[in-house]
Amino acid sequence: MVVISCPHCSGELELDDDASGDFECPHCAGEFSWEQPKEVVYNIPEDSRFVKNMLKLNAFLIGFTIFAIILIVAALSAYSG
Repeated sequence: MVVISCPHCSGELELDDDASGDFECPHCAGEFSWEQPKEVVYNIPEDSRFVKNMLKLNAFLIGFTIFAIILIVAALSAYSG
């Protein structure tokens, strides 16, 4: 079941999950149309430039983070010892 509001009186209505078409509100007798919202699917091909660039960026950021941690540890050990 899906709960929606009547566009005329804002009363709550329960419709079946697969319901679509024209309906009459039992509260105000106003007529309205209803369709389930379509699911948006973003399909990015695996070989796209976007995916390749994101993988390169992630690899760079991971490498930079590891390098920064090594520098911080080296600096702290030199400072404390």
